[in-house]
Amino acid sequence: MVGVIRQRIRDDRRSSGIAGLDFQLDGGFPKGRSIVVCGGALSGSELIAGQFWRTDRSGGSTYLMLDAV
Repeated sequence: MVGVIRQRIRDDRRSSGIAGLDFQLDGGFPKGRSIVVCGGALSGSELIAGQFWRTDRSGGSTYLMLDAV
């Protein structure tokens, strides 16, 4: 299928929950790191946070904080 992005998550990465973003991040967010996603109103930062939260299957701890800019 043309235009399909195959999801490739490495062992040292956590999926963002968005296949295209995981592709750009070389497999997702680095594990054990603090990640800051900034954006104004309607920028999509809430979407990224929600997808990340829903797809967390690590069994570990995840801290997610949202703040309006």
